Amino acid sequence: MANLNLFQLMLRNTYDLLPAVVRQVHEVRLGHFEGEATISGANTRLARLVRRLGGLPPPNGKTSLVCKILRSEFRERWLRKFGSNEHASTLTRLGKQNLLCENFGLLSFYFTLAVQEQRLYWHCVGWSMAGIPLPDGLSPDVDAWEGCDEHGRYQFHVHIRMPLVGHLLGYEGWFVPAVAE
Repeated sequence: MANLNLFQLMLRNTYDLLPAVVRQVHEVRLGHFEGEATISGANTRLARLVRRLGGLPPPNGKTSLVCKILRSEFRERWLRKFGSNEHASTLTRLGKQNLLCENFGLLSFYFTLAVQEQRLYWHCVGWSMAGIPLPDGLSPDVDAWEGCDEHGRYQFHVHIRMPLVGHLLGYEGWFVPAVAE
């Protein structure tokens, strides 16, 4: 298992059902990708505060995207630059539960993964702030998937809604390799 990447460990036999471009993104050790994204979300005080706590970008419509991925054996670090706004997250696996943990600053989200119809779907099953589990009743509703668009590019779709906040954040778009090793 030493040569398997994070997503191969999580998905096991269904990993090979992913489009080649999605597998390539998760297999690259050091990747530099460029594309574009559309960022949306509520502009309320609470939404702005939650985004700030999570290190998430503000809504700013259609923008350029630069994404750098640093992968080690069991971890992926995603550094995203939406226009002039930088946003980073780290992906790791909680082994016994086979959950993917994505950490954004003080906020961590826990996901199960599933491959369906050429897409990788992320289903949020929990969250925490600074390591402290947060109530399920306040848990975000995450609509997230990765796939391949009609041009063969890596495509992503993430929309997060939260009780009391509403549409916290949405970002969707595509990217292609600028440099990959």
